Amino acid sequence: IPMSLLTVIQKAAIGLGLKKPSTVWSSQDKTTVQLLALFEEFGQVVSSQLGWGFLEGQVEWVATGASTFQGSSLTLFGIAGAVPLQGTFFDKTAQIEILASESNRSEVVQEVINPTSASGLNYRWKLDSTGIFVYPIVPAAHTLICKYKSNAWVRTSGGDKSAILSADTDTFIIPEAILILGFRAYWRMNKGLPYKDLWALFLSQASQASVDQRTPRELSLDPGVSAQRPGIFVPKGSWNIP
Repeated sequence: IPMSLLTVIQKAAIGLGLKKPSTVWSSQDKTTVQLLALFEEFGQVVSSQLGWGFLEGQVEWVATGASTFQGSSLTLFGIAGAVPLQGTFFDKTAQIEILASESNRSEVVQEVINPTSASGLNYRWKLDSTGIFVYPIVPAAHTLICKYKSNAWVRTSGGDKSAILSADTDTFIIPEAILILGFRAYWRMNKGLPYKDLWALFLSQASQASVDQRTPRELSLDPGVSAQRPGIFVPKGSWNIP
């Protein structure tokens, strides 16, 4: 049974030698308010920096053939702010990888010519604040497929995925035991208490959890160090990769 936000905070409080709160979201108790604020900060940090397989997914959709615009992250992935993982985006029908655009311009039509690919085109995808674009226009009825990464670590009582907390009844996509362990270290760090051994244990368990999810990505929380490129997912079939 998934643990609620209330249960997770209660268990973390006990592990920290603090009084167990009877409520969290609506509490006016100073310590509980701090617990909630730091826990949400901690969750947002680790969900954006760790290579969680739990926060990845895969989707397919059919191109309309009418526009380069494919849809918003919310429309395509069901989660606002989700982004495609490089090396996992394909035109499944044409059996061609769709590469990430190397341009910062909104229109990258001049980048698409590549006579070595099956269709004579080298498709590019680009993400901006409105959603995902694929250049040039993908033919109608072609199926596109990609994996995505989000920072939605919370599941609301209604079943929606979210990056923010909203109620004591919220549950979590990341394993609760790992969250509790990491949060205890995060709390101690913010209070100027010894935390490194506990943090190292958290990193070890977090890394193992990622391996268990078959997500071959490097795990690093050090500032300025980004995770390595995710493992490449290639759908079955004969592919002409530009």
